[in-house]
Amino acid sequence: LYRWEQEKQKIKVWELEGGTNWGYWVHNRFFLYFENKGLFELKNDEIKPVKGGEKFKNEVIYGIIPSPNNSGEMLLFAENTGMMVWDGIGEPKSIQNASVNPYIKKQTLYVKPINQKLIAIGTRRDGLFFIDYQGNIQYTLNMAKGLQDNFVWALCLDNTGNLWVAFNN
Repeated sequence: LYRWEQEKQKIKVWELEGGTNWGYWVHNRFFLYFENKGLFELKNDEIKPVKGGEKFKNEVIYGIIPSPNNSGEMLLFAENTGMMVWDGIGEPKSIQNASVNPYIKKQTLYVKPINQKLIAIGTRRDGLFFIDYQGNIQYTLNMAKGLQDNFVWALCLDNTGNLWVAFNN
């Protein structure tokens, strides 16, 4: 893991055993997901497991984003559990009735908040979903609706609010 330190004009390096799959910056906290280990946090320049983070050692976390209610809560998107709400301290709570859960499980690749009402979810098989913060599907885009491919590699929101989508081909 590398971090450019502007003040010191140098790169800080952390050697990671086994590597990491994903990193998430949320509420001024940096979280790392390690496959077969779980969820960790970089705090005071040390990588430490978060409380309950071992729950995710056998479950890929595809996204962690801030909840729109400014409470410090976060939304997690995980391979087996689907969409969850987390206060950053206790156990994450599954959002059981989220209509997007079947699509998150086993095929999500990218999660990107669009605004205070919508989240974009890029998948490996079903294209792009736009959901609300309760997990209800609002719109879907896929090859049948004009996308070039159903495999979404990345999502990026530019400074004018446009969503850029990278596909498999």
